[in-house]
Amino acid sequence: MPVLLFAGDLHLSCGVASGWNPVGQAGTVTQSHQNVVEAIDGKPALDFYYRYLGGLPPSAEYPLAVFNPPSTNFYLRAPHEVHDLAQGSIKFAGDVPQGAIVQITEASRAEILTAAKTSMQQALSAYPGTEPSAALFFSCVGRRQLLGMQIQEEYQLVNSCLSAPLPSCGFYTYGEISPFHLSGNTQYHNETFITLIFGTR
Repeated sequence: MPVLLFAGDLHLSCGVASGWNPVGQAGTVTQSHQNVVEAIDGKPALDFYYRYLGGLPPSAEYPLAVFNPPSTNFYLRAPHEVHDLAQGSIKFAGDVPQGAIVQITEASRAEILTAAKTSMQQALSAYPGTEPSAALFFSCVGRRQLLGMQIQEEYQLVNSCLSAPLPSCGFYTYGEISPFHLSGNTQYHNETFITLIFGTR
């Protein structure tokens, strides 16, 4: 597990974007246990997916947007596998709390890629200093699997936001941990691109 520690008087900002957009009707998780969702709106979780996928099984291309009212922000949960076909439960790549509001999401390849640029733009606009020193990028391995050879365009789009070179590094992750903004609560994300920029000026 890589660990990087910071100390001193640093300016920080972050950006969080995925490219996926909620579609269709929202539902309420009425029965779940950690990362297994048994029921949405009192019906098997698989039925919620079947309504929009025409009977196809859940896949990482259509993650769940998870809302915690009253916030309008959402984090993603990627379906991992059908947990119990008879029960209609789904296992996700992260916990889904009972009572959460959820929606199916969809995204084009272009929207998934553009999220990298959006994440960088968010971080730059929120930076409290005048000149960041470096950037760290965290992109979900699920994005890499879906984008294939196009994945290199994430970094190209990030760099298009900069007027001058900025030292940076990053890696593909199995879950991304970040608040939507630095004053908010930290969330565990799936299939998301996260930018952290920092500096002393």
